[in-house]
This record gives sequence, C-alpha cells and structure tokens, in this order.
Amino acid sequence: MLCCVTRGGPVASGATGIWLIRAIAVMAIVGALHWVPRAQAQVAAPSESTFQKSVEAKGPPSAEMWLGADGFRDVLSFYSGVTWAPNGDLRGNGLRVRASGGMGRYTTTSAQPCVVNGLIEECSVAFPVMRRFAQGLVGWQQQWHETTVKAFVGVAYADERLSSKVTHRYLAGPRVGPAVALEVWHNFTPGLWGSLDLSFARPDMEWSARGRLGVRFGEHLSIGPEAGFSRRNDAHLAGSDGHVADTKAGQLQRYGAFARWDAPSFELSASAGVALSHGPARSLYLSAQYLTRF
Repeated sequence: MLCCVTRGGPVASGATGIWLIRAIAVMAIVGALHWVPRAQAQVAAPSESTFQKSVEAKGPPSAEMWLGADGFRDVLSFYSGVTWAPNGDLRGNGLRVRASGGMGRYTTTSAQPCVVNGLIEECSVAFPVMRRFAQGLVGWQQQWHETTVKAFVGVAYADERLSSKVTHRYLAGPRVGPAVALEVWHNFTPGLWGSLDLSFARPDMEWSARGRLGVRFGEHLSIGPEAGFSRRNDAHLAGSDGHVADTKAGQLQRYGAFARWDAPSFELSASAGVALSHGPARSLYLSAQYLTRF
C-alpha cells in the first residue's frame, strides 16, 4: 500500500526511521512466534503438519487479516485490514468483503507571507501532517487456470490534521468518496509468478499501482523485483473562509526488491529500494507486511 506521497523537498526524519524499524521488528517477532510452534510440530511429526490436520477438521480458511508498515524519507504509515469470503473458502471463486484502514505522517509545504530584506514576500513553509484513511469494499474473486483476479468496489474515507501550528491555514475536514481496486495474480511456471495491484480512491484523487515478479526458491520462499507508483492530492489546505485554497498533486515512484515467505496459514513479506518523489529527491524505502489466514 502506497499511502502517502510528498511534494516538499527532503526533510530528514530520524524518528521516522526508528519507528519503521520498530514496526518491522514487531512484525518479525509476531511472524516468528507464529512460525516456531509449527516448525516444532513438523519436526515432531514430519509426516503430517499441524495445519493439514486443521484443514481436515475445519476446512479451508475463510478470512485473512494483515498489518503492515511503509516508510521513506519523511513519510511513515501503518495499516491493517481483513478480507472475508462468505462462502467459507478464501482460495475459491466467490464474493469477497474487505475492510482496511490506517494512519500516516508526511510533510507538505504551504505558501506563507514572510519578510525578506524588509519586503513581504511569499515563502514556502514545510509542516508535518497526520493522515487517517479507511476503505470498505465488496468484490469478487475468479480464477482461470493459472490466473486469479480480484475486483472490488466500495467507499473510501480520508482525513488529515496538522501536527504543528506553523501555518494559519487548516486542512479540509473528512472526505468520503467511491473507491475501486483490481488485483491480478498469474503463475507463469511452477517457479515463476507475477502480480499487479491497481487502485483508485476519489476523496484525494489517489491512483496507485504495484507490480511484482517473484521467483520461487523451494515451497515457500519467493524473491524478485518490484515497482510501484502512486499519485494523490497530498494536502487540502483551507483558508479562514473555509474554502480550499491550496491543493498539491504529489507523486511517488518506488523501485526495489522483495522477499516473501508464504506458508499455508500465514505470509510474511518485506521490501526495500529507492523512492523517487518530485524533483531529484531520492531516498531509501522500507516496507513490511504480516498476513494470517484463518
């Protein structure tokens, strides 16, 4: 999920890196706690895993829940969500219901009057913004041979708040609008797969796309390149009269690599690479996500 994009120039943020490292560490610990008991059970009884016994007794999983974190330069976001298959089979064709949400912090700029050499001029002032977002979607999953397609439609919510009093302007209130998403997965060969995720949310005119090409190493591990793009109005600044006075279109490109561990009941993935925003600004990005099926 590409949550937040920034238009301002590079702003160093040691706190962003520290909190992202903490989030990745927490997800690594959760994944380890989830995986170690299963590994011990497999060592004790290699002929039949604990998960296989659970599937025979309870049937296939009907829902999945995930949590993740993204960060680069002065942008940091946390998100979580759940997808439910009413027919009781998450891997089969049928209706899907999804709810997700999260919060993020990014830096944007606003034009403010200032005094330069005794003259009043317009200066660009950077300030941090806290953003909250959520989506409720309904969709359908369909599989054709080696291709799986998920299509969703629903409602998106976004709200932003200043985390400082640098500017006399304030951000527009909560916004609600339609949202759509499309996810495609294709197995080219038993050892090679690709995925493409596309989405659009009307509240901030946010477009996002991410593509991955994964090479399987064994039964569970995949490694490969990824690329992502997102564009959205990164701030809705309103004047004292309540009208939107300044709207910026921010965009972000990401190019990197990922590693994904996909077990029958859980998934753990992490990625890193280069993030490009407006201008020549570049920075390292880090992303991590933990998913469990039940």
